Amino acid sequence: MIVTISSLNIITSTSTMANLFSKAEMDELFKKHPQLQFNPDCCEKIKNFQIRDSDIFVIGNARSGNFQSFKHLIVNFSVSIGTTRIQEMVWLIVKNFDYEGAKVFIDERFPVLEMFAYELPQRYINPEKFDCHSNSLEFIDAMKDPRFIKMHLPINLFPEQLLSSENKAKIIFIARNVKDVCVSSYYQMKYLGSIYDGSFEDFCKLYMCGYAIGSSYWENLLYFWNRRHEDGILFIKYEEMIADLPAVIKKVAKFLNKPIPPEKEEKLTKWLHFDSMKSNSALNHENLYNKTGFIRVGKIGEHKKEMSSEMIEKFDTWIYQSIKDSDYEI
Repeated sequence: MIVTISSLNIITSTSTMANLFSKAEMDELFKKHPQLQFNPDCCEKIKNFQIRDSDIFVIGNARSGNFQSFKHLIVNFSVSIGTTRIQEMVWLIVKNFDYEGAKVFIDERFPVLEMFAYELPQRYINPEKFDCHSNSLEFIDAMKDPRFIKMHLPINLFPEQLLSSENKAKIIFIARNVKDVCVSSYYQMKYLGSIYDGSFEDFCKLYMCGYAIGSSYWENLLYFWNRRHEDGILFIKYEEMIADLPAVIKKVAKFLNKPIPPEKEEKLTKWLHFDSMKSNSALNHENLYNKTGFIRVGKIGEHKKEMSSEMIEKFDTWIYQSIKDSDYEI
């Protein structure tokens, strides 16, 4: 049995967008910044990926491009600091706090499932780190149990076994305020990925209309929110980690059936501090890209400094229309 999205009563954004932006305006913006084309071969490989019962998945919101293309590397980890922090937390808890082992590059310990599907631009990527990226499916397939796997895919491209009611793999989903995600996406697409070359205001409009992650932002979030009480799924908000990281560590440890002694928890909390992560070469990806900025700011409410009051109002309208039939709260 596959759990379908249609049963979730997710609100589509078409009518909402018509109220926020004119069709002529958006047609012009999409003409200037076209989405890329769908690559069915890569998607088929992902959907057929074989899941193991001992797998542990960390899933963030879908990346840029709405996954209509795998022709260019999309370096927009829209909740990068959130998923990276959870990845490191999960790996260390399960590996009994092997800080020496944690010096290995995070993408080798906790690879991104879909990374193989991207063309890796030589001007940004250190070729020595290619294997866990360009051959990510084979790399993961060869890993010993338990495998630690990260994804930034929309639901419709998930491995089918992961959506099965018989799936026993553990899934941790990370949500973040969509306005802050938009800001993070803009900076990573414009300055780290060199994928988008327009203004921030135009990016916000495109973002809400599907340019960066499309309706999959709400599809993914509400899908996991509605399944959050299931044994194999843990739903965490990024803002929870900022407000009370030790509490989130306890929650994750309980979910993984790995109780943590107080002294271990204190060291892990310090290890996962933003400044510590930003300077950690195994986590910050700066040994991979010839540009800095993978871990950028990580603060709550960054959108208030970047967005106009008018744009915030439009986002609020979009958010309300998207979740009004759900019990999810921002």
